[in-house]
Amino acid sequence: MVKEPIIRNIFPIPIYISEMERKFSKKENVYFFEGKKDLLINYGNKNTKNRDVLNTKDLKDLKIILENHLKKYFTDILRSKNTSKPYITQSWINYTDKGEFHHEHTHPNSYLSGVLYLNTTDKDSITFHKTENEQIQLAVEEYNTFNSTMWHIPVRQGMVVIFPSSLKHSVERVMEKDTRISLSFNSFVTGSIGDRATLTELKL
Repeated sequence: MVKEPIIRNIFPIPIYISEMERKFSKKENVYFFEGKKDLLINYGNKNTKNRDVLNTKDLKDLKIILENHLKKYFTDILRSKNTSKPYITQSWINYTDKGEFHHEHTHPNSYLSGVLYLNTTDKDSITFHKTENEQIQLAVEEYNTFNSTMWHIPVRQGMVVIFPSSLKHSVERVMEKDTRISLSFNSFVTGSIGDRATLTELKL
């Protein structure tokens, strides 16, 4: 007889999930859908040539909202001191039509990345992939957070998802006729990070 063990989930990867507290304005919705006129072809889908959409006058209010979500990630999850603050470095809009997908990727030169969902499809989701390769792959009877190599998170319009930029993620092939539209952003840190006493301080 084995005594009931204690299982601790150490070093978890925090995925921040929240929602807009308001609906998108008319000018924001116009910008989202008119942005489809000036696109670059990505591997599997398309995105805007403009890599700083949150700096446009039509989306400036959204930038404030998303930066507030980043700050909440810093204070509530990372428990960061106020000597360092996050800021958005780049932002763009993705368009994924029927039959298209978003390939598995990470976001180099960024600390945290995020997605704001502007138009979603039925059963829409974002898929996160385990970065480390499994040395041994067992036959699994039931998947959980310990034995899964990928995780699907359902998403809907107005949802905000923020995650470490080094975490691999993708979007499965869209099967519905509606265009899946999402606004992605990268971020970095300004101020002072690390600690002077432990010789890790870096002023940015």
